Amino acid sequence: MAKLRVPTRSKKKDSRKLKTRIDRDAVIFDGDRDLRASLMEDPEIREAVKAVQPAQALAAARRELLLSSLRLTRTIAPEVHAAAERVQKTLGLEATIEVYCVSSHLMNAFVAPGDGERVLIGISSQLLEKMDDGEITFVLGHELAHVLFDHFRMAPAMLLEAEGRLPPLQVARLYAWMRYAELSADRVGLLCCQDLDATIRAFFKLTSGLCDERFLKSAKEAAAQLSELSPSAIESTEDDWFSTHPYGPLRIKAIDLFARSETYHSLLGRVGGDLSESQLEKQVTEIMALMDPTFLDHELPCHAEVREFLALGGLSIALADGTLDRSEEQEIERMLGADLVIDEATLSLLGDGAADRRLAELGHHLDMRLSPHRRKRLLEDLTAVALADEQLAEAELEALCRCADLLGIETAFIQEALARVERSLD
Repeated sequence: MAKLRVPTRSKKKDSRKLKTRIDRDAVIFDGDRDLRASLMEDPEIREAVKAVQPAQALAAARRELLLSSLRLTRTIAPEVHAAAERVQKTLGLEATIEVYCVSSHLMNAFVAPGDGERVLIGISSQLLEKMDDGEITFVLGHELAHVLFDHFRMAPAMLLEAEGRLPPLQVARLYAWMRYAELSADRVGLLCCQDLDATIRAFFKLTSGLCDERFLKSAKEAAAQLSELSPSAIESTEDDWFSTHPYGPLRIKAIDLFARSETYHSLLGRVGGDLSESQLEKQVTEIMALMDPTFLDHELPCHAEVREFLALGGLSIALADGTLDRSEEQEIERMLGADLVIDEATLSLLGDGAADRRLAELGHHLDMRLSPHRRKRLLEDLTAVALADEQLAEAELEALCRCADLLGIETAFIQEALARVERSLD
C-alpha cells in the first residue's frame, strides 16, 4: 500500500486536531473548505463552535460505547483490527483508534469527536458481517476523516435551527456544507483502501442493500450507469436542500472523478490521472449543485431590501384606511431615517399592483435571508406604524397580517406585537 505524500509546507498546529501526515489542504473538497469559512462569518455559528468541548464529548461517547457495544480487539476481530492499523499507518496517525461493534440490522458507521489522542469509531454488526476487509478499510478511513477535518466543530450549529435562530438560507447552506464534508471524507476513505472497486462495492451495498456475490459483480456496471447521469436527469427539490448526505449516484460520480485526478495519484506518490486539480473541483462542484437550492450562493446582507420592505409595508398599512396621518408618516421616517421623502410619486406606486408585487418579492427574499427574530422585529416596526395614530382600522390589521404572511411569521405574533407597542405608547 502506497504511503500518502507528506505536505512540504509548514502549518500552524492545532492541538484539537489529530496529528497526521495527510495533506489536508490537498485532499479536502473545495466546497467543504470554502462554504465552512463563509458559514463561520455568522456570529451565531461562531459562538456555537466556540462552545464545543471535544474532550467532554469523547468521554461521554466512550462510556456509552463501553456500556452498550463490543470493543473489537485484535483477538475478537483480527481483520477489523488489521484494517484499523492499515488506516493508521497510511494516514500516519499518532492517535489510538478504538473500533466498537454496535448491534443493528442496518449498515451504518459513525465516529465520535476526537481529542487529538484517541478516536472512537462505531460500526454496526450488519456492516461488519456484510463488508469485506477493503470495504471496511474505506469505511474506517471515511469516519476518521470527519475528525481529521474537524467536522464536528460545526455539528452543534445544527442545534440553532431547532431554536429558530438562523435564517432559512443559512440553514440550507449549513446542510449543503454537511454534504460537501461527506465528499472530503470519501476521498480519505479511498486513500486509505486505495481500491476504487472496494469503494464502489461499499457504496453499492449501502445503497442497494444487496451483498450476495452474485449481485456484487454488477456493482461496477451500476456505478458506470450512475456516473453517466446528466444534470437534467436530477432535479433539485426542497428535500434535497435539507439532506445531510449526498445521494449515492452523486457520491459515486464524485469519488470516481477523484480517483481519476492528478491530485489522488500525487497524494499516493505517483504520476497519473487525467484530471487536473481545477478540473476535478469544477466537475465535483457542478455535481453537488444538483442538490443545492438555486439561491444558495446569494449574499446574505440585505439592508437595502429591509428598508424598501419597511417603506412599502409601512405605507400600505398607513394608507389601508384611506388616509396617511402625519403621525404615521413620522413613524415611517423614524424607522428609515429623516432622509426618506414620501412624495406623490411614491404614493402613486401604491395605486396599482406593482407595489404589491414588489412587496411580495421582498417578503420572500427576507423570509429566506433573515432569522425569525429579525423578521419579527420588522413586523413590530410595522405594528408601530399601524398604531401611530392610536387607532387600528380593520383594513390596517389586514395589511399588517399580509406583511406577516410575506415574512413567514404566524399572525398570532401580531397580537403580541400590538400589546408591546401599545404598552410603549402608554
